[in-house]
Amino acid sequence: MKTQNSKASPVPKRSFWYGVKIQNFGARSRRAFTLLETVASLGILMVSIGASLTLIIAMLSYARQTEDMIVVVNLAREGIEVVRGIRDNDPAGFDALTTGSWLVDSSTTVFNTPASLNGANVNDCANCGLNLSGGQYLHTTGTATPYKRYIQITTPTTGKKQISSFVGWSEHGRSHNYSLTTVLYDWK
Repeated sequence: MKTQNSKASPVPKRSFWYGVKIQNFGARSRRAFTLLETVASLGILMVSIGASLTLIIAMLSYARQTEDMIVVVNLAREGIEVVRGIRDNDPAGFDALTTGSWLVDSSTTVFNTPASLNGANVNDCANCGLNLSGGQYLHTTGTATPYKRYIQITTPTTGKKQISSFVGWSEHGRSHNYSLTTVLYDWK
């Protein structure tokens, strides 16, 4: 007579463990499950890499736009300061500020080159292009840059001149404009 073993096998082929059925599917099913895990992992990795690359490209584009804005704002400020310097250093003083649209750069001491405006936009100006030469933006010599600038002087009332510095540039086929305006007084 056979005796029954009272001990159960450690891992039965089919059993219930906390309400979950555990079943041995065999080596073939385990390979397919591993392949599915690999494909899913690669998909997640590719999405992560794609998102990272998109973020990096956006950051580089934003950095370039920020650099352009810093240059443009400083070019507009420089234009205003050149006009202020002419007012302060020219023997004619305030009267040296001639009404009109002018090209100015750091070497300008008098208004002798009018801006050739072909429209209302600084980017339409024929001779307003700025060149980089020795760390300075000049209208005359140097390497061409995408930036253009002119100064407009108007006289709203006696003893007061309104100075507007217009800067334009093109980026990826789009034109951009920036202007800065101040008022100078006959203070002498």
